[in-house]
Amino acid sequence: MNTIYKFDGAVVWLNGTSLAGEINEIELPEISWDVIEHETIALIGTPEFANKLEAMESTITWASYSPDLAEAAANAFRSVNLQIRASAGQYTANGKTGDISLKIDLTGRFKNNQMGTFSPGEMERESVMTVDFVSEKWNNTEILAIGINPPIYRVRGRDLLEGMRRNLGG
Repeated sequence: MNTIYKFDGAVVWLNGTSLAGEINEIELPEISWDVIEHETIALIGTPEFANKLEAMESTITWASYSPDLAEAAANAFRSVNLQIRASAGQYTANGKTGDISLKIDLTGRFKNNQMGTFSPGEMERESVMTVDFVSEKWNNTEILAIGINPPIYRVRGRDLLEGMRRNLGG
């Protein structure tokens, strides 16, 4: 029986402070790899192999803005921690069967701090953060963790860079 997950809501936390009601939307990083091609005369095609992780970023569209948020986004040299906590209902043909939590942690620096657009009665503002670390946990089980410095790449707790670090003496 297939299970469908329907998200009921999410809250974003900045450095441990809830931003409930302050964010319209958060675009999470895209995990994308730069690849290298391997061409040989024996193959009928050209396979591609993951080489380096491309730069990750996250975009936040603000619903509200405060001096504390402005300060956090203004300092391009200081890392911040964002945490997105969501709850999803689990549904099957028999109806709702439970709830599951999703937690995404991001560490990075704001690199684009749009000052905003003002119109009668409202203000639109967007910030872009370069992401150095991201992790995804479902019901507190780590599914993915990727970090730039130090190099981290885990899927379901399996360290996929262990052999590289061992070969390089790390």
